[in-house]
Amino acid sequence: MPTQAKIDEVARLKEKFESAASLVLADYRGLTANEMVELREKFTKEGLEYRVVKDTLARIAANDAGIEGLAELFDGPISVALAY
Repeated sequence: MPTQAKIDEVARLKEKFESAASLVLADYRGLTANEMVELREKFTKEGLEYRVVKDTLARIAANDAGIEGLAELFDGPISVALAY
């Protein structure tokens, strides 16, 4: 049975996917913690939201949002950059 935290995260992701003007997915393997911090800072300065997502929750949210083909892209360690 899903926890309330996971249900809430799916709802948040669905809302973000629906309201985003664009999304970019990236495999973040190989980046150091410092590189991730730098990347987040750069994205934030440009007005983008950058976050690491759980692929199962992101797949559910993408399906709920009705964005065709997006769910299949969430496989393995994935991060998402969102522009609104």
